[in-house]
Amino acid sequence: MPRTTVNGYIPTDYDSAEYILAGGRNKDERTIANNTKLIRRGRGDIAVRLHWTDVVTFHRDGTVTFNTGGWHSRTTVDRMDTYAPGGIQFCIRKGTVKVILNRDFDNLIDFRDGMRYDPRRGRIA
Repeated sequence: MPRTTVNGYIPTDYDSAEYILAGGRNKDERTIANNTKLIRRGRGDIAVRLHWTDVVTFHRDGTVTFNTGGWHSRTTVDRMDTYAPGGIQFCIRKGTVKVILNRDFDNLIDFRDGMRYDPRRGRIA
């Protein structure tokens, strides 16, 4: 699936998500892909919402939380992978969502909803 951009940007961190929201008519919500919106949440968080699930949430402190909402579909995993910051990737192997840190394909980590990633440290917080 091709990556979707808004004004040439793919939101992969809090600042880029904030920039995209600030450029729209509605400063709290903006469509960024098919069935996918960027939405301002409480406490300053900004989420990438696929249908009714916040699959990626950017926090002001720079960390990012990932959630499938139980939907381990290719589309859900694609959205998490597309909007994830550098250093973390997602894939499906044998029907299970896996996390790849720092392009280390030999050490896949089992994904769990609510995983929080700190891109400054390159690890799951």
